[in-house]
Amino acid sequence: MIRLSLAAFLLATFVTQAAGQGIQMNVTFSCADWSTMSGNRAAFIQGNFLGLLDGLALGHGRDFWLEPYPIDAAQASYWMDQYCEGNPLNYIVTGAYTLMEERLGKGWNVPTIPAE
Repeated sequence: MIRLSLAAFLLATFVTQAAGQGIQMNVTFSCADWSTMSGNRAAFIQGNFLGLLDGLALGHGRDFWLEPYPIDAAQASYWMDQYCEGNPLNYIVTGAYTLMEERLGKGWNVPTIPAE
């Protein structure tokens, strides 16, 4: 019973923290998943990664694919190959944020308030 209560408490804590951030990820693939993907699973994981990049760019109003210079999906996937090789315990979402920061600079995800 104590184990069940502890598990429920921890789950509630994590859900509350995620809700407080306003962010929920329904699919969280790891670099281990990325490194071992093949076939249809590879297409699904890569599509999830590219969709994540698109969503981050749209949500923040930044043209990830063109700023500061154009890249394509193959180049982004190659970047993730290298990232996962060096960070095998990380999640793909962490790599996506790192790639966004590398391309758009620190503070890319901080909203700016237009001057009146």
